[in-house]
Amino acid sequence: MLEKPKDTRFGSGPSKKHPQWALPNLDTCTVGRSHRGPAGLKRIQEVIALTRSILQIPRTHHIALVNGGGTGAFEFLLWNLLESRPIDIFSAGFFGNLWSHDIVNELKIAGARVFTAAPGENPDFNQYDRSHDCVFVLSETTTGSNVSDVRWLEHREGLSICDVTSAVFCTNIQWALLDAVAFPFQKGVGGEAGIGAVVMNERCLARVRHPATSHPLPRLLRLPRKAEDGTVDMDFFNGYTPNTVSLLGIEDILSALTWSEKIGGREQLIKRTRANYEIVARWVARTESVRFLVQDESIRSKNVACLQVLTRNGAWDNREDLADWAKLQNIADFLRENTVAEDILNHKKSVPALRIWLGPTIEPDDIQKLLPWIERGIELFCPVSQ
Repeated sequence: MLEKPKDTRFGSGPSKKHPQWALPNLDTCTVGRSHRGPAGLKRIQEVIALTRSILQIPRTHHIALVNGGGTGAFEFLLWNLLESRPIDIFSAGFFGNLWSHDIVNELKIAGARVFTAAPGENPDFNQYDRSHDCVFVLSETTTGSNVSDVRWLEHREGLSICDVTSAVFCTNIQWALLDAVAFPFQKGVGGEAGIGAVVMNERCLARVRHPATSHPLPRLLRLPRKAEDGTVDMDFFNGYTPNTVSLLGIEDILSALTWSEKIGGREQLIKRTRANYEIVARWVARTESVRFLVQDESIRSKNVACLQVLTRNGAWDNREDLADWAKLQNIADFLRENTVAEDILNHKKSVPALRIWLGPTIEPDDIQKLLPWIERGIELFCPVSQ
């Protein structure tokens, strides 16, 4: 009889809580109080300080919290930083396409060039014009692709603006080559959704020292400025959020960050993620009916596994012989009904695939127990024909 995982949460965001999380353990002393009062502000500042320490963010980069999770944080960067230079956008999945749409169709910034790639591949970063600004996603959760080498950003004149949502807390971030970064806490360390972080270096602040954009900026996306002279209000980077944030959400993030620090910080978070990936990689190597959507390991994310399922032996090159959404839904339903796995389908706007989050809050033993159940589901709903 197959053993079941102790925890069924394998979704990629919000992802599973850390192993020591329990709701009664959250400190609720700030709940119902002002986020600008001494107690609330102190807790926000603790989130910023722990984030810097765990992720080893250099002092050249400033950290602030904003509403709207990773999406709100990245939109905040786009709306405040873009307009003064042409833009090169690199897209390898749904979220890259989303940022491309917003830059071209919502901000309507002239001079945007868009470089795309097929699912499972990376765009050609050699196309980057270093005099331009650059927008890209470091790790695409919807395909499992990853930008493992960002040296093409060296000697840039424009700003590099990067969405690290699915990479942060799971892999090394090359901060020196990234000028503006956005991420939430709900993927890598399982924090509650709705709160995002922006990280901006001095090159960004030099650009926005005075208002430089002609497009309207909604308050939630507006970089706070001093009323007397319009310069950047640096209190923004000291915990003064532009709008009210959930202090219960802040306590949840603090729980995740405290656990991360306790187990050894970034190195151990990455080590735990890599251990989960290796379990899946070994299983894929010996399972003929399953493969990674990203076949080139050098650009394959180690924090999320997007898996295609074959329905006819030896026919990987024929798209018609890959399991479609209906077959994969049957597998997902089977896993859920047997209390084995939740949220295991890929993003509905990407290609049909099963998706397993491999981040540091997932226990390796649960991954080990999940995989034979996936095989059983494949046998039942996607038997491989000759």
